[in-house]
Amino acid sequence: MTNKWIVAIMACILVVPAHAAIAGPDNAARSTASVRILTPATSTIGWFGVGDVRSTIQLCVASSTGRFRLQMSALANGEGTPPQYDVIFSTQLGDAQTVHSTGQSLFEFEGRTAGPDCSASPNVTLEIRFKRSDLSAALAGQYLQRLQINVVPA
Repeated sequence: MTNKWIVAIMACILVVPAHAAIAGPDNAARSTASVRILTPATSTIGWFGVGDVRSTIQLCVASSTGRFRLQMSALANGEGTPPQYDVIFSTQLGDAQTVHSTGQSLFEFEGRTAGPDCSASPNVTLEIRFKRSDLSAALAGQYLQRLQINVVPA
């Protein structure tokens, strides 16, 4: 039995709040959305051959429309292509979606918020899950994956 040692470093980059113009005679009314990362923005994930590996990111998302679109870009760096993983998105209002990476670098999720301010409480969770089967198939090494998060009103 060969021991594998894989380390993935996940770092989140917060993108400034987005504004979307609403059609109107003077475009004075604007929809806004913002996001804050409430958990540490960088985490080191180690896998030593047993089970799945998970990393959770808690977000505070606000939108003046009550709806938002979260875009997450995965920017690879390091020793090569990281093992495939799942991104699990959920909101406090019950929106949920799971996407498998399959080589893609852009993920998009839609959700709802309770209002234009989240009071710095987590209302969105992103979980990054590396399945044991995907980790077992990967080459041992260190991988760096930066996640860029952007939120726009929907």
